[in-house]
Amino acid sequence: MLYDRSSMGALEEDVRTVAGVWFDHDAHESLAEFVYQLPLAHVELDPHDQYESHATFDIEQMVRLFVLASARGIDSETTLVEFLRDRPVVQDELDFESIPDQSTLWRTWNERFSRNLRETVSRCGQIALIEAERADVSTPREVSESE
Repeated sequence: MLYDRSSMGALEEDVRTVAGVWFDHDAHESLAEFVYQLPLAHVELDPHDQYESHATFDIEQMVRLFVLASARGIDSETTLVEFLRDRPVVQDELDFESIPDQSTLWRTWNERFSRNLRETVSRCGQIALIEAERADVSTPREVSESE
């Protein structure tokens, strides 16, 4: 094994590698769909989860949500709540039984995620965006009604 399973560098490399292959496939024409399938099963996120008690939302759900937000250029929790509220398909794909509110999203980003995880999530969103653009996949950077 080249990386420790909790390595954020390994996660970034996985996203870069998988995104490069994913978007080269003709059937993969959605940045969001890539994020929904983001390979997190082998990554240990617990060392980067600053919450000591049980949280309502699974850390993998929240990582995927914030990667999608980064890739889409959504930089406020209020806009992210509206984005989720307006897109039941995103809620379903990310397995949200309920939509996290603005304060939950703020706490997740600023208190639950370690600094290293926040930086990695942001970079992973940008990596996914770059790889999608290289493959001429539509990459909406503003909240749109199409997703």
